[in-house]
Amino acid sequence: MKFTALLIAILSFTSFQLVAQDEPAKEKKNIEINFGDDDHDHDHDHDHDHDHNHDHDDDDYDSNGKRTKLRFGRLDLGVSSYLYEGSLNMPDELDFLDQRLGRSINIGIHLVDFKLGLNGKNKPQYLGVSSGVRLNLVHYNFENDFELIADQSTFQDAVTDVGKDVSKHRLYGNYLMIPAMIEINTNPSKASKSFNIAFGYVHNLLLNSNYRLKFDDKEKKQVKDDFNLNKSYGMIEGRVGYGPLNFYVQYGLDGLFQENNGPDVTPINFGVNIIPR
Repeated sequence: MKFTALLIAILSFTSFQLVAQDEPAKEKKNIEINFGDDDHDHDHDHDHDHDHNHDHDDDDYDSNGKRTKLRFGRLDLGVSSYLYEGSLNMPDELDFLDQRLGRSINIGIHLVDFKLGLNGKNKPQYLGVSSGVRLNLVHYNFENDFELIADQSTFQDAVTDVGKDVSKHRLYGNYLMIPAMIEINTNPSKASKSFNIAFGYVHNLLLNSNYRLKFDDKEKKQVKDDFNLNKSYGMIEGRVGYGPLNFYVQYGLDGLFQENNGPDVTPINFGVNIIPR
């Protein structure tokens, strides 16, 4: 019985190979081998193998033999902050930059990501490169009481004392991000069971910014100004995780503020990617 099953498998594979090698212009013919009750199982296995290979060719690879993938709507959620000489702690002269980290939010919206596999035709795509377009929304929530006023030559000049307690105040910056990443996936055919590693460069372009202030007595203010934020800067990005749980860190290669027009601090964002890769 084992020999019969093995023979059926070999003949099924041979039949499939003969069909696959026929020229497209010719009508495909199947070689049918009947072994009594085993015939139904053979046909089922043959159809399953054919469908599997058809799906593999059409869905996993483009016409050039490289695996490509478009991804939409992925979301990063984390914290936006900055470092002074490598530390989150600000010196006394920059105490106005002390943050409430729990309220300093980073939201990254991946509008579209394009991934290209590098492992060649008809091979698992363990290695790839990716790029795309993102929106990065950063909220810096300050701890101490002060107010920012617009149209000043430096960020420090915009910092003004207030005569009453501040409930909360935030500096908002909305950026367009363009990434260039290298990705490694240990199980590309099963994303839910794959270790994921990605690293590369992302460039930030400031779209708009504003400052919002709320006092303890419920008075509110909103000021539209860039407050000398750097309008264009690069960051190194790293991502690591397993399946749907992936963490990210973005570290600035340039200052958060324009050179000589603001504190010399380095932007940093970190958090979790809450939509599977």
